[in-house]
Amino acid sequence: MISKENATLLPIFSTDILYLEPSSDARIIETKKSILLIVRKEDWQGGPVDLVEKMMKACKLEHDQYDVFPCEGPVIRLKQVQGEKLDTIISFGVQFDSEFFRLNKKTYAPFRFHRFKWLLADSLSELMKQEMLKARLWKEGLKPLFGI
Repeated sequence: MISKENATLLPIFSTDILYLEPSSDARIIETKKSILLIVRKEDWQGGPVDLVEKMMKACKLEHDQYDVFPCEGPVIRLKQVQGEKLDTIISFGVQFDSEFFRLNKKTYAPFRFHRFKWLLADSLSELMKQEMLKARLWKEGLKPLFGI
């Protein structure tokens, strides 16, 4: 039986690829790890890096279990995300642009899309500024996502 906390993790859609984007700037992201963190490149330095490491340790995850993908802007165009072990994607302030791949989901509420568990959160710079957002990420997002 699925608990109320994990009810949002039920599959809602399935397909072989996330979407096909004809544009040459659409990315293919590949990882050998089970968790992918997508962050804004401008946020990936200093304090935010330490924050992510602390969050992942609190989730009982080691550095060799997750990859960090820094992207140039607040919007990324994806063609495909792949990896045999990959099962969880966490986006920190990065939106996904496509006619097909629209994740109009609430932040801090884990869900399933394709074969992945997803968590959308505010950017790392916003999390650094607001303790309330960090608490919300932990309580509403990371704890239910990882069953803590």
